[in-house]
Amino acid sequence: MLGSFLLVGSAASQSTRVPDFTDSSSVHLDEPAPTRPPRLPYLDAAAFLGEVRGAWIYDFGTPGWPDGWSPFGVDPGRVGVLLDGIPFDDPVTGRPAYELLPYDKLISLERQGIVRGRPEGVSGGLSGYLSARPVTEMVYRSTSTGLQQVSVVHAQTRASGTGQIQYLFGYAGAGARGEYDGSKLSRKRQALLRVQRVGRRFSWEIGEMFNRHRVGAQGGVQPFADFEYTSIYQRLGAAVKDADARRQLARNDLWVTARLPALGTSLKAFWTNSTLTYRIDSDTTAARVSRLGVDFTQPLIGERIELSLRGHRDSYRTGDDWRFAPSPRTELVGALNGHHSLGSGRISWSAGGMLVDLGNPDIQIGGAQIEPVFSADLEWMAGPVRPFAHSRNGVRLQSASDLYGFGETVAPVQESMQGRQAVDELGISFRPGWLHILASVAASRTTDGAERVMNADTLQVTPYSGLRTRTSATGRLGIREFSRRGLYIWTEATFSQYAGDKDAVGETAGLDLLLEESVPSLFGRAAIGIRGRMFKDDLDGDLSIRARAWTEHRGLRLNPQSGLLALPEVDSRPIDQSMVLDLVGIAHIRGATLTVSLENFLSGTVITRGNQLVPDYPYPERRLRFSVFWPIFD
Repeated sequence: MLGSFLLVGSAASQSTRVPDFTDSSSVHLDEPAPTRPPRLPYLDAAAFLGEVRGAWIYDFGTPGWPDGWSPFGVDPGRVGVLLDGIPFDDPVTGRPAYELLPYDKLISLERQGIVRGRPEGVSGGLSGYLSARPVTEMVYRSTSTGLQQVSVVHAQTRASGTGQIQYLFGYAGAGARGEYDGSKLSRKRQALLRVQRVGRRFSWEIGEMFNRHRVGAQGGVQPFADFEYTSIYQRLGAAVKDADARRQLARNDLWVTARLPALGTSLKAFWTNSTLTYRIDSDTTAARVSRLGVDFTQPLIGERIELSLRGHRDSYRTGDDWRFAPSPRTELVGALNGHHSLGSGRISWSAGGMLVDLGNPDIQIGGAQIEPVFSADLEWMAGPVRPFAHSRNGVRLQSASDLYGFGETVAPVQESMQGRQAVDELGISFRPGWLHILASVAASRTTDGAERVMNADTLQVTPYSGLRTRTSATGRLGIREFSRRGLYIWTEATFSQYAGDKDAVGETAGLDLLLEESVPSLFGRAAIGIRGRMFKDDLDGDLSIRARAWTEHRGLRLNPQSGLLALPEVDSRPIDQSMVLDLVGIAHIRGATLTVSLENFLSGTVITRGNQLVPDYPYPERRLRFSVFWPIFD
């Protein structure tokens, strides 16, 4: 039988295996076998996710800033994120905290469906670092705009009875001045401790990770007086709004995991304590959330069907800067997950329910509700013709700040407006020899819920009743795209079209105009380069020019106080169509990786005066970036 199936499982069916020290061996439909994220030429997790088919990145380009990832037009602030089963969002705003992920210590970071009940999300896993020899990994990055970033991890694995025990310590720190006042990453500190024992009958793990992330929160670059708007691209003497503002996210995660390898049983309990703080002059706005959670999986029929139960309960500290007094919040997802063989391939599915209790304060928020969630994913992975299909159907919830506000900057909805969202994709990949052609269509459908809209300096959470749909069509053409030697070229373009509620009137109709232009109607990526393997394959090199381009659109604006991206005002200035070109050189030297890139090298020239992907925040121009990944054994 020609070909085989491979399904990218949903987060509800995340594997509980312990990864080893080697690079991920998973194979994606439209990419060559990936290496670990820190060995790829991306600054951080959000930039890495920008390579996902059909996804748009609200990219500041500035280290430590709250980038947004939007697959098929999904609200970037409502995407689920998991790190080894632990939700990794900001519990105050619900925003994915990509900047807090231990990016340089990940074994994998992949798009998945039904993450915490959301139809779209990301799941990452820490590397296992299981090696007979002590291992140390170091990652260093620097840029011409002042970034200095270092990440170190050391692990020792020793025999313990019939199993192994490992002690691991990791540290990461970074700072960057940014191109404009108020953009400085003044403090990024991360410490990781983990002890795990792997045995035949019983395995356990205890881990703790601390993050403190403090970054400038300026309100956007302002044009020079009596000059046109494009004067914001002049760095020297530029003025910004609220240059002294700072935003800090401090977070502590503690987890304990127990496994019974013979039965496949895995139980993880975790505790998260997270505080969001915004400071400007002598004014401080802060809110703290304490989260208790559980992640349980149990195979029922071998490894074909699995029962999973994942959820958490959030508690809020009294006296914080909420507009309304909050009460505890509960999210719990129970599901059956299937993994089946069809011929020489596999298919996976997940079906279950989500218990949601957003609390019962003195405002109009209902009690506990149960919502169905399900997904199915199918991919044909061998042979020249490879069809694929994905279907995810989940919930769209309001965050704590949506319901209770955050200081004077987030005006809550004051009622439960949870909705539903479904994302479906159907496509085919054609790979005869050196040619690669891919075509797919996708639809993201949202029913009811609420939208975040900027109103001057305030983020207003606004109800939306009805159905809205975004349809996307993606095409990709590659020539020698997966070759390890010689020239290669690939290009990918996505066309996006929005349709709101035909019967909408008043405020809802106004939201449709903003939602339609929140994503470019046409955007794409491309690369042309040359690869080579030299010195008896000890050196694996790749030199390329990479491009990103987009058409005019309004995009999403930043609310600096909360870090959320929201729809702009109706009369806001659109983002001009533009293009970013990067020159990237990568050298894999045995186990080490060296990357040098000149990013956005046409910006600030007569060809391109400047560009931006988030309104009023220019993308860095002509930035030189250097990074090295270096593992050391013994």
